[in-house]
Amino acid sequence: MSRETAKNLRLGIFVTAGTILFVVTLYMIGLRKNIFGPTLRITARFKNVNGLMEGNNVRFGGVDVGTVDKVIIGSDTDILVNMRINYLVQKHIRKNYIAAIGTDGRMGNRLVNIVANEGTAEIISDGDLLESINPMETEEMLRAFNATGKNMKTITDNLSAITSKLKEKLNNIFFQFITSLSQNMQLLDNNIKGNKFF
Repeated sequence: MSRETAKNLRLGIFVTAGTILFVVTLYMIGLRKNIFGPTLRITARFKNVNGLMEGNNVRFGGVDVGTVDKVIIGSDTDILVNMRINYLVQKHIRKNYIAAIGTDGRMGNRLVNIVANEGTAEIISDGDLLESINPMETEEMLRAFNATGKNMKTITDNLSAITSKLKEKLNNIFFQFITSLSQNMQLLDNNIKGNKFF
């Protein structure tokens, strides 16, 4: 075998291995994103999706069960989130369950959490619309914390004023008690000296 043929053979093996690796990687990503397997589509309506994008995960019970397929602005106040769910999970999700937007751990990627709800309902089917909870925005949270901080300061100031007044009253009562006791002792002493018993 000539050197040229050996080079071509090695190149062919390298290209074939690279192509196989590329195809396997695409297939694995497709399985993870529910592109190749059988799925069902469900939708949730939100007022704000806080950075949720197509391809983000959908979780149920802490397990990835699907992906966000599309984020569509329906109107001024409604944003529709279409999700693609693995059909194997369908039997576990009911029509009365709630969709909520959450955060994926430390990375901060947005995701949709499907949360169980009380009561009984039918199993979801393709095209169902789930109820949703709108996420609290950061600004709203900061406003709430700010209001709570102001309330706590007011309460602390009031407690400090009450404690100060109480301390002042107790000091006055204690001073009056000591003064009265001292006067009574002096009167008693004078009475004893006035009545000489020996």
